[in-house]
Amino acid sequence: MKEQGEALGNKRNKKLAIDLGKIIGADEVITGELTKIGKSFGRVTLTIRLNITEVKSGNITKKIEYTHKFDRSVNKNRIQEKLKSVAKELVKNKF
Repeated sequence: MKEQGEALGNKRNKKLAIDLGKIIGADEVITGELTKIGKSFGRVTLTIRLNITEVKSGNITKKIEYTHKFDRSVNKNRIQEKLKSVAKELVKNKF
């Protein structure tokens, strides 16, 4: 399972995500990517695209594109330390 998780992290492979989901008994898996880091009106923005896929059928059941605008005090070098709060906001607003 550890090897599959590592491979999944590097390849973003939908089939591998589904296989890992089967191993752990999940109904759905979430895959995605960071599609853009930019600036808008002096604020750093981060755009994430996610797919929720049903493990049993392999069908994507939901597609989400989410853009987060950081406070003006956050520059590109501080994004990583803020990702936990971005993830919480994403779950709260999109799921």
